[in-house]
This record gives sequence, C-alpha cells and structure tokens, in this order.
Amino acid sequence: MQIAKWLMPVVASVIVASASAAQAFSNADLKGGFGCIGTLPSASGDTTELMQLNFDGAAGATGSVHVLTSGLDCLASVASGSGYATNNDGTGLLTLKLSFSGPGCSKLSKKIGTQKVDYVLERAAMVFDFAGQNNFSSPMSNLRGSWSSFTGACTGQGQY
Repeated sequence: MQIAKWLMPVVASVIVASASAAQAFSNADLKGGFGCIGTLPSASGDTTELMQLNFDGAAGATGSVHVLTSGLDCLASVASGSGYATNNDGTGLLTLKLSFSGPGCSKLSKKIGTQKVDYVLERAAMVFDFAGQNNFSSPMSNLRGSWSSFTGACTGQGQY
C-alpha cells in the first residue's frame, strides 16, 4: 500500500505534464518576415511564385509576390484584405489578394488575383509549408496527366 500512495501522485503528475506539454498555436505565432517559394506544375509550363511576406502577429499580411509563368515575369503587391487565421494545432488559412503591375501582367489578376492556401506551422513558427486550396480557378494537370496542386514552403527571415 505504501507504493500505491507514492505512485499515484507521480502518475498524476506525468499525465498533467504531458497534457500541458502540447503547445497551442495562435495568430501571434506567425510574426515577422518570411521568404517563400511555391510551384504549380502543369503540362503547359510551371508557375513559380517567389514571395516576401510580412505577418503582423494579429492576422494581417503584407509583402510582394514575384510570379513567373508562361513567359511572363510579373510583380504583385499583397493588397489590403489579405490575412491569415491560425488554428490551435498550427494549421491555418492564408488569403493573399494580389495587385499586379507591368505590361501583360494585369491578366493575372483575373486568374490568380486571390490565392487561398492552407498551411502548417513548424519549428516554433519559423517555417511553414503550404498547399493551395484551388488551382487558380481551374484544375491543371502535370505531364503525367494527373492533377497538380500549388505547393511550397516559407522560412522566417529573422534570427532563430
């Protein structure tokens, strides 16, 4: 019986410690500058985006996106109305409203003017992976004839 009296508080402490060890995420965990690259493979040519995004820790996002597609090299600014929502488990939704400038680039506004991507935070929110919720308004297929998705990763530009 002496062992049972001693063992019970130890087991209870371990259970409480395990439950509290899981970290809950929030919008505040996604803060600062991030460099990102995303790719959408297709039979007609890949679309690549190089992004410099700034997150304010309160669901707001700003920055710029450099889009390379079908011979076009276009720059877009992340416009008002862009933002993100982080769930407790580190997954979330990023919505980017893009404003394109430059010759031939305005047609991209109709095709990819608003992007919605799901993400998951990693490494104390200094890295996250993402996948597009849609393929820029119409499904595209890769060279093997299967459906492709816009995917990529972002890394924090600050000190770790």
